[in-house]
Amino acid sequence: MKEERLGKRITICATCKLSNRKAFDVYKPLSDLLEVERIFLIRDEKGYEIEKLEYVVPRRIHFDNKLIKTAIRFLMMFYVCWKENPDIIHATYLIPHAINAFMVGKIFRKPIVVSLIGSDINIGLSKWYGDIWTYLLKRVDCVTVTGTSSRNEIIRRGIDSSRVQILPVLIDTRKFKPRNAKKEYDLIFVGTLVWVKRVDTILRALLKVIGQGKQIRLGIVGDGPLRRRLEKMARDLDIRDRVDFLGYREDTQNYFNRSRVAIMASSSEGLPAAMLEAMACGLPCILPAVNDIPDVAVDGLNSLLVNQTDDVEDYSRAIVRLLGDEGLYADLSQNALKIREKCNFRKATEAWGRILSSLQRRSPYPA
Repeated sequence: MKEERLGKRITICATCKLSNRKAFDVYKPLSDLLEVERIFLIRDEKGYEIEKLEYVVPRRIHFDNKLIKTAIRFLMMFYVCWKENPDIIHATYLIPHAINAFMVGKIFRKPIVVSLIGSDINIGLSKWYGDIWTYLLKRVDCVTVTGTSSRNEIIRRGIDSSRVQILPVLIDTRKFKPRNAKKEYDLIFVGTLVWVKRVDTILRALLKVIGQGKQIRLGIVGDGPLRRRLEKMARDLDIRDRVDFLGYREDTQNYFNRSRVAIMASSSEGLPAAMLEAMACGLPCILPAVNDIPDVAVDGLNSLLVNQTDDVEDYSRAIVRLLGDEGLYADLSQNALKIREKCNFRKATEAWGRILSSLQRRSPYPA
């Protein structure tokens, strides 16, 4: 991989609460930059090994008080900045990580980068305390988002457009690729079972399709607080024998390759990794036309988009159309594979290079 060149060797102190996989996807492209010398990542536990990255984790804590945990993370970040004198502070997610990064960055007079994921913008900034986060974001040096809709929303809130950058969501194309496998599911959903994902809409759409005499099967990969309620809903709708609740899985690539179509019905999203990973495996998708999704998913080209996320009729029509039209299916599947050239490690590393270069050019703090 050709590495982006910056002006000097830099050290980064970062904080996040991401899964091992997502943390790898964020920090591996950053570590691939030649000029990044070290990354200190404040985290509750160690994750996957990444060259140049050192995990900074607390000793085992025997209590679950969020305020105390946040205070401990702040103290750890403060200690790393005092001891290692990093050049840049980075945080993923607003609460509590951006708050800690903001305070430490201002204390030590370091440039601050905050990476926002979909729920930060679509939910966090819309609540009563959204003005507080807007105040914070106006005073950091760079905000990264996942797509055009998110960028426009941040700019609309008064953040300087030159400080808002799009950071591509990464796909590990070595892992997520088409494989010959027996198709066990007509539809596959991958995600956390929470209300915003609107899996209930998918179940109701499935009922309508089955009611038309279609033999169809749905796999649901993921876990979450709504799992039991959704399982009960499937039983109440008398479709439980057509739905497999598969729980949390690390090997989601295998489930994509054993399925024909990926489906989502979220009322709010950033740019969902599950959608991109499905496309990288050659799956056409049925998706809601919300937030950053239309940046990548084009109706009739690589996906079918539904404008109303709770429109069961539109979802059922999209399912019948895509599974019943072999020519449309083949075209969308072929076009979906083009995502592999847009969201890979190289593209993410190049984006990080541009972000860090712009920071070094305009940083108000001395080197």
